[in-house]
Amino acid sequence: MPKNRQLKSDSSDSNPLIAALIICLLMLSLGLPNITRAQDLTFDEVKALIEQASGVRAEVFSKNNYDDGLKAYLQADIDRQSGKSEKNIAKNLINAGSSLQKAIEASQLFQSTFPDLVSAYDGAKVVYADSLASKTYQDGYGYFTSVVSKIEKGDLEAARKAAESAQTSLRNAELEAIKVQTLSGVWDLQAQAQKAECPKETPTLFAAAQNALGEAERYIEADRYDRPAATRLAGEAGYAFQHAIFVTELIKKQQEDKTGWEPIILNAEKQLKDVSVTLALESKFDRDWQLSTQAIIAAIKSLQDERRRLQDDLAQRDQHIGELEADLGKLKGQSDQYLAELEVKREQIQKQRDFDEKVQRVTALFTPSEGSVIRTSMDGSDAIIIRLGSLIFPSGSSNLRKEDFPLLEKAKQAVTEFPDWKIEVQGHTDSQGDEAKNLKLSQDRADAVMQYIKLGLNLSDDAISAIGYGKTRPIAPNDTAPGRNQNRRIEIVLRHS
Repeated sequence: MPKNRQLKSDSSDSNPLIAALIICLLMLSLGLPNITRAQDLTFDEVKALIEQASGVRAEVFSKNNYDDGLKAYLQADIDRQSGKSEKNIAKNLINAGSSLQKAIEASQLFQSTFPDLVSAYDGAKVVYADSLASKTYQDGYGYFTSVVSKIEKGDLEAARKAAESAQTSLRNAELEAIKVQTLSGVWDLQAQAQKAECPKETPTLFAAAQNALGEAERYIEADRYDRPAATRLAGEAGYAFQHAIFVTELIKKQQEDKTGWEPIILNAEKQLKDVSVTLALESKFDRDWQLSTQAIIAAIKSLQDERRRLQDDLAQRDQHIGELEADLGKLKGQSDQYLAELEVKREQIQKQRDFDEKVQRVTALFTPSEGSVIRTSMDGSDAIIIRLGSLIFPSGSSNLRKEDFPLLEKAKQAVTEFPDWKIEVQGHTDSQGDEAKNLKLSQDRADAVMQYIKLGLNLSDDAISAIGYGKTRPIAPNDTAPGRNQNRRIEIVLRHS
């Protein structure tokens, strides 16, 4: 945009001829129809303008102009259907075209002038900041709409001032939402620990848990987009709070029983003795426990050294086998084709090992109560089914609960282990209720989980899909409550492309 162009629409010294010339040049550069005469503008041309406006997201970045244009177009269509005069229809079409052209121009100006604000807005929407950090988001969105309004009025300087506040608030809302998604479960455990009087009974463990939570929060503030690392830190903090709660409950139970510390000490000695027996050690507890634990540690280190030695032996054996294979190949005069086939086989073996390791990593992400990972085959290719057993929707609803976000974050992390695989989110219900409603509900729930994963990982439409099967694919009998609970489930199916 030329620097000497005036943005203020009420400037008293603007030359009308120059302004008209600028508008014509803008219409030519944007490829827009000339709407200076009523007969030159048709319904199809306005439809094209609506599509072009949607293509530049004018409904977001020039909402007022876009809404005015759409309203005028709909009114023209109503007038046409009710048989009103061509004059009224033409007038509404001209108004629609004018507003839509303004919306396109203002939207493009917004996005080219404030790319960081556009990024902040999109980032907040992706993490559901409007619901998870509603107050901060609404503050930012208020400034955002002010920027939109000021650009539509041509007041770019005032828009710049509002844009700074909008960008700051929306980024803060995004950060708050990411914290809720990642740390909500840890915060619940923190509250449980406080209610259980952990600060009083187990101050050292509680302080360690507080420090772990603080570290997770600081990491998110420093790098909010490194979700795997943040999830790992949150898991460590959650474990620390659970540890404090467990020990606190143990202490309180001992205080209530009034049996003294002897049962606890004897139980600890028994566990040390069981480990010692497994390691073929003799344990004695008439002196410092440290002597027994040192012996156990030494035995474990010895086993580790032996394991490393065996691994070295295996590596040397594999190397020797490889050398023998090479010699055998020379003696038999094997061709280059045979060697190439051998390499292909080795690559296949390595790929299988890599796949096995990925499956182990994905399986380790979920506790038995959270879900299960099933390795299977579909259409002759490897496939993985992630069954989210603890993902529970409210009755009759497809809305995700914030307490399910930690589990969904693990599901996202599992999906990233197979970046080139197709993802299908499947929804299933039990046999209770109306079949058609169950089918729709299963589809809606599958869509909700799909959108969470798709937006969180920025996946294309081709990479992920969702389907609801209703009651048609039970995994347990529907005539018992436990069976119906198993059948009401979400499964993420990963297929090799």
